[in-house]
Amino acid sequence: MPLEEDVAGAFEAGEIKFRLAGVRLSGGFMLKRLPKAKREWLLIKERDQSVVKEFEPELPKAKRFAKPALPGADAKLPKKKISPMLPSPVDSPPEFDGWIHEIKFDGYRTLVCKDGDRVRFFTRQGLDWTERYQALIPFFAELDCDTAIIDGEVASQDARGATSLELLQQTLSEGRDYDLVFYAFDLIHLNGHDFSALPLLERKNWLRRLVPSDEMNRIQFSDHVEGDGRKLFAQACRLGLEGVVSKKKDSKYRQERSKQWLKAKRFDVANFAVIGYTTKSSSRHVASIILAEDSGDLTYVGRAGTGLSLDETRALFDELSALEIDRAPITVPKTPNAHFIEPGQYEAEISYRGRTTKNIIRQAAILEVRQIDKRPVRKLSLIHISEPTRQDTRSRMPSSA
Repeated sequence: MPLEEDVAGAFEAGEIKFRLAGVRLSGGFMLKRLPKAKREWLLIKERDQSVVKEFEPELPKAKRFAKPALPGADAKLPKKKISPMLPSPVDSPPEFDGWIHEIKFDGYRTLVCKDGDRVRFFTRQGLDWTERYQALIPFFAELDCDTAIIDGEVASQDARGATSLELLQQTLSEGRDYDLVFYAFDLIHLNGHDFSALPLLERKNWLRRLVPSDEMNRIQFSDHVEGDGRKLFAQACRLGLEGVVSKKKDSKYRQERSKQWLKAKRFDVANFAVIGYTTKSSSRHVASIILAEDSGDLTYVGRAGTGLSLDETRALFDELSALEIDRAPITVPKTPNAHFIEPGQYEAEISYRGRTTKNIIRQAAILEVRQIDKRPVRKLSLIHISEPTRQDTRSRMPSSA
């Protein structure tokens, strides 16, 4: 009960006295507002007969204070070289369930081995690059574990936060190792337990607990999305990122290239005018859209058809066929089953990989088709043709995944 007759006045003055008659709390207390603070108060216990001398609070013995038991087989840190699990190149990320998708970093694939205070860094080829990554050692030494093997990528970020292999090489050559960031995406060993046989999502959950959540820390957890990876891939292409790595949720860690992990690299992205479409025989579906680029004069740059679902090809046919004109608005190669519309009505966001000597876009796929000056009529999926894996021929330089 309050000891003040004017409780409201005492509250305004910043000092309220009261008594409690509880089992754990009893006797006189005072709430005092801290100086220069309107909402911060200090609770003070008065020295009266309720005070127990040399009292130490008894904390409940709760399981949450105990360290959880680790899964995986008991195993010491391996003495032989560990090879990283490598993804296989694919056309585009999987669109079905059972997969997770991570941003692909443009850096050097690196395995980190922590044994007490000793931290070592190994490249994909097994070279010891600890000397080059000295600035990262304190961050790994502070991790709350005795032993660990972490798989990830050493990279450098540009002003947008995107990673760049060229920037990383420049950072290392200039000795600016304080600009290095390690993106952790897998945990192979932890405190005497081999995690390689555990499902990927379980390994990543333990890794998330281990890696600090501080955005300023030089170790960053590589997060992921689940489900259809094509949307993430399309966004990565738009942002100029390296690409996407897709992994089976239940995949075990194998020291080899595997189809349980897949990688799809970035394509260039640009907007082009839609000047027509093609059909297959007499079907009422769009087989591909005919594209042009405005570089002073409108010029033909090719066609794109991948990325459209069957329902989308029918819906797009209904829209474009209503705008059909008698002849091509610009010069285009002879194209079977071609139909044309006036430029300036529809445009398409297209991903592609380079151009031919005649300025025709290669490996084109549709990201989006929109009616000009109106909201997009649909978001379309992204399907690509894979490219050969980049081979790093320099014997002293490590490789990325």
